[in-house]
Amino acid sequence: MEASTLIDPRVAVEAETVVPLVAHGPLEHGTYEAGEEGRKVTRCRLYRNLECADHQGTHEALKPYQPSGRFRIPFTVWIDPEGNKLFRRDGWRRPDEFLLDIRLALEKVPGPRRSRAEYAAIVKPLDEAAAALAAERFGEAAAKFEEARGPDVAESRRIAQAGLDDIRRRGETLLAGAQASLKAGSLKKARPTLELLAREFQRFDSGREAAELLRSFPRP
Repeated sequence: MEASTLIDPRVAVEAETVVPLVAHGPLEHGTYEAGEEGRKVTRCRLYRNLECADHQGTHEALKPYQPSGRFRIPFTVWIDPEGNKLFRRDGWRRPDEFLLDIRLALEKVPGPRRSRAEYAAIVKPLDEAAAALAAERFGEAAAKFEEARGPDVAESRRIAQAGLDDIRRRGETLLAGAQASLKAGSLKKARPTLELLAREFQRFDSGREAAELLRSFPRP
């Protein structure tokens, strides 16, 4: 279906209202080297925008939804956001049939909906915050978590707040260590930590307090 139904312009537009996943276990099709943003990457010869690990991982995750016994392939399984199977379609689906499947699936899922673009806009700052936090770019991570708290999405707000709380705790721990060094009379040992706090934790009490301490000491 990827060579006909899924590339139909009407299907491409309507598919923005759902989350399409491909599940394919065998690896006989092989891989190829491609260029992406100036670097070489390995991509799947069958699904050229994926790595083979992507469609293999989905294949494993969807095993509970696979039919038992003999069945036609390809088949599509429609699943709601809670992981419940809505219905299954066996065999090839023409564009008009697939469009009908999308509409039937959406009718079975109550509540508000978001397009792929809207969803991407919500998760993008969370992904960027996580990457910045892993690289210890705390100021950037905090800014992205703050951005992620903007949309009125409870789960996004919860994750963003948890990230900000984590950065706040890290700042408090670093500040306590620097204060202990100062108490022991070692400004030289405390200064790099205080400078880090003043630079990367400006949104938090630990960063502001570190900046105040630095201003009270003579420049090196």
